[in-house]
Amino acid sequence: MITALLCKCHPWSLGNTQPVLLTFRRPILTYEGQGCNKDGVNPAKHGIIHQFNRAPLMLPGEPSLGFRPVRAAMNDKAEYLVSESRVNYAKLQTVEHSLPVLYIGRVVPKDFESVVAPAVESCLGINKRTY
Repeated sequence: MITALLCKCHPWSLGNTQPVLLTFRRPILTYEGQGCNKDGVNPAKHGIIHQFNRAPLMLPGEPSLGFRPVRAAMNDKAEYLVSESRVNYAKLQTVEHSLPVLYIGRVVPKDFESVVAPAVESCLGINKRTY
């Protein structure tokens, strides 16, 4: 189940082509409350996402994840992320224009630059940033 989406536009240069604008959409998943303990999940492609005012939490027995935790600032005090929330940086999430999407918050900008962008580059094999 997709809890929310990370969305941010960023300029990229892919090889020798002109810079293009990509929108990152990465699902936030709990894997039925198991985090990366769930069978078939590749922990090397995941990281924890947590509210900026709460500490990230590894689940008991959960293997090491591939990327550092990122903080999220919630839009509304009634919205929250559960401790099992994980971002799969290797998964591209297509969202149809007709599908309603609830934006519950945003990744703290510093964490986007230092964790999310490099994680996406690593998982997708992009190695040339032009910003």
